[in-house]
Amino acid sequence: MTRSRDRRRSGEAIIELVLFTPLVVVPLIYVSVAVGRVAEARSQLDSATAAGARAASLARSPVAATTAAQNAVTAFLAGHETTCGNPRVETDTSDFRAGGVVAVTVRCDVDLADVVQISPVRTVTLDDRVVSPIDVYRQVTP
Repeated sequence: MTRSRDRRRSGEAIIELVLFTPLVVVPLIYVSVAVGRVAEARSQLDSATAAGARAASLARSPVAATTAAQNAVTAFLAGHETTCGNPRVETDTSDFRAGGVVAVTVRCDVDLADVVQISPVRTVTLDDRVVSPIDVYRQVTP
């Protein structure tokens, strides 16, 4: 009599395992994919911002620096399969002079709507800022 109860209980445990495992594992997979997507976008954003700051520091004028930063960031992100959408580039040329610095800030949105379907967070906005020195011997026009 006790043996048949034990068999029934072990069968119940297997059924519980089969039913509840997907409820635990599937959300973990979705969270892992979302974290991976944000990490990949962060890496792309860091590289794109560095490319923009470098291009801006090589320009001869503040206007050219702003244009060079925008073009470099856009070209970098277009050349990669990017998860970083809608990039917004801001170039700080307030210290644009020989021996000065130029700073580039890039903000972009990471779309998580297809991964995190039950969360109210559908996009994550990332931003990065890179400061690049301007060569001391560079001729610049104000």
